[in-house]
Amino acid sequence: MFKKLYKQIFNSIFWLAFVFAAILSAVSGYAVMRNLYNVYNSMSEGSVRQAAMDGNNYLGSVVNFTRSTAQSSDVVLALTEGRTENVSRALTALINSSSDVAGAVLYGVDGQVFYSTGVGDVPSLSRLQEDDRFDDFFRSDRAYFVLLRTSNLPSVYNSAPYDASQGVVSCVSKVYDGEQTAGYLFADILSRSLFANVLSVTGVDDAAVALVTPSATVVSQPFLQDDRLRNLYFTVSFAGDGDFVFCLSLKSFYSKCGVVLAVLLAADVVCDVAAALVARRVAAKVTEPLDKLRQTMQNENLLA
Repeated sequence: MFKKLYKQIFNSIFWLAFVFAAILSAVSGYAVMRNLYNVYNSMSEGSVRQAAMDGNNYLGSVVNFTRSTAQSSDVVLALTEGRTENVSRALTALINSSSDVAGAVLYGVDGQVFYSTGVGDVPSLSRLQEDDRFDDFFRSDRAYFVLLRTSNLPSVYNSAPYDASQGVVSCVSKVYDGEQTAGYLFADILSRSLFANVLSVTGVDDAAVALVTPSATVVSQPFLQDDRLRNLYFTVSFAGDGDFVFCLSLKSFYSKCGVVLAVLLAADVVCDVAAALVARRVAAKVTEPLDKLRQTMQNENLLA
């Protein structure tokens, strides 16, 4: 008799509780995931900036070693007086100063060329001068220069052919004879070594790094610059003329979001079950007495 009333009471209580729980879960989920994203972004940015700092500090140390070697008497005498007996040792000491320096090349302004072991097919100084960046540096008052190059570089490093498109970062220092420039000393770092050994991002396994300059770009692994739903991107200045661009996958963030959503969904299910039980109990408490009253009234009529 009162089934319609029972359903109305049940539906009113259950759906009110359901909507309230759904809205609360949605708001809570958004707030939690937003905070989680901010934390993930902040931690990633800190790790990226530390990696870039390590990279620039490393390049700074290579520049210092290169400038120190360029000022050594063995190098200066080799270019000015032809005393070349110790220049190979000086270049070897430079590449041994850091495991990531793949080769050292010394150019004299008169065309002399010396290079460390493991390096071959070295371009001439006149060929380098065809590159405006080098020509500007050679003519300037600057004592050193850091740049990325993908052309006009030795084709052999570590005694093996090297693909120029992968790029090298060159730390170049002028060799002085008094006030005059006697030559140029190059310390070359393979980009893959820089990416793997120096520019690693703490806590991230699949980070991609790009070194972007006005004249060349090299990447540790391919990544989509515009895919901002799947990746985070950070840009930090490179010690030379350009930027480091870091691409960090959002996979781990989405995995954590999945766990949060699963917990909220489970909580919703528990709330809905509880709401159904409460709604059933309340509806029963209202309709059962009415059913009993109706039955009593019917019984009295029958007796009468």
